[in-house]
Amino acid sequence: MEWKWIFAILIGLYFIYKLIGSAPNKTAHKIGQAINVKPNFIHDMIAKMGVERGQLFINTINSNDSINDGVYTFFIYQLLLNDHPQNIKWWQDKLYEFNYSADLDLAKVETAFMFLREMDVDVGKANVFLTSYRKNFVKTAY
Repeated sequence: MEWKWIFAILIGLYFIYKLIGSAPNKTAHKIGQAINVKPNFIHDMIAKMGVERGQLFINTINSNDSINDGVYTFFIYQLLLNDHPQNIKWWQDKLYEFNYSADLDLAKVETAFMFLREMDVDVGKANVFLTSYRKNFVKTAY
């Protein structure tokens, strides 16, 4: 009889865990499917955003179906993590493969910087980032 209670409690905890973790999983899955990336990479990005910004990001992506904001935020996050030219080219190719443009504009960069503020990214320097990116890494013809 005691094992039934333990089993019931474990089942209850499982469902509570699924309810609590469903929004981040949904967001990570959406972005991951859009560009064929494992969701754990998106989970890492959300964790680095901090609690408040991460929740804002999750709510924005899930409520507005603005998958583009999520994809470009993830792309910019990857550029901030590793700005080696081969890494940037790989991520650009990944975007092109799934019909996203790798040519960033100021709105995309500011949106990403707003979410990634916990990574010591200053929204005021978005224009500097964009200018440097365009000067060094934008493909003119693909």
